[in-house]
Amino acid sequence: MEMTQVIAAAKMKISVNRLNEIIRGKSGVTVDTALRLAKLLKTSPEFWMNLQTAWDLYHASRSLARAS
Repeated sequence: MEMTQVIAAAKMKISVNRLNEIIRGKSGVTVDTALRLAKLLKTSPEFWMNLQTAWDLYHASRSLARAS
């Protein structure tokens, strides 16, 4: 889409830092962010929430496996 993080954050009305943390995997996608991403990228908020859930399950299963 040839859009910088600065432009995307401005269009989503969130801070560049918040968007950058999500992109870098340092912060998760919240319901609010899912709604904003869906609007910006013409997708559904469920798409973003499902990605976040898959990411969370992946990391939780890895942690559980290491603890066993």
